[in-house]
Amino acid sequence: MSTVLAVVIGRAGSKGLPGKNARVVAGRPMVCHSIEDALQAESVDRVVVSTDGDAIAAAARGMGVEVVRRPAELAHDTATVDSAVRHAVEALDDPAPLIVVLYANVPVRPPGLIDRAVRLLRDSGADSVQSYASVGKHHP
Repeated sequence: MSTVLAVVIGRAGSKGLPGKNARVVAGRPMVCHSIEDALQAESVDRVVVSTDGDAIAAAARGMGVEVVRRPAELAHDTATVDSAVRHAVEALDDPAPLIVVLYANVPVRPPGLIDRAVRLLRDSGADSVQSYASVGKHHP
């Protein structure tokens, strides 16, 4: 049984930049960067991608990770992250007790961030941790 599951969430639709999670960034689909971060994290035992997009699913399978197909009612712009992650976890035969949620449209993370977050969660007794970055007042 795995103890840490990484769920990469990425839907096909986007109002601002259609198809952004499958767009090529630095030579590969954007979703692949989050998948690679999860695969490289020593603390992560299993990686799944939750998506409604064929191109995103193909990219994920090409990297050897599982895909949970997200239904349309969980793939529109007002669907919650919580509902998408719950759907993915409930679709698995043997979900892990600790879940790492990664957004497909975040192609850059500091090295070791996932492992530090998992360690902080385990050591602190908290029920969740989140990372944030200040973008300043002039962010578009």
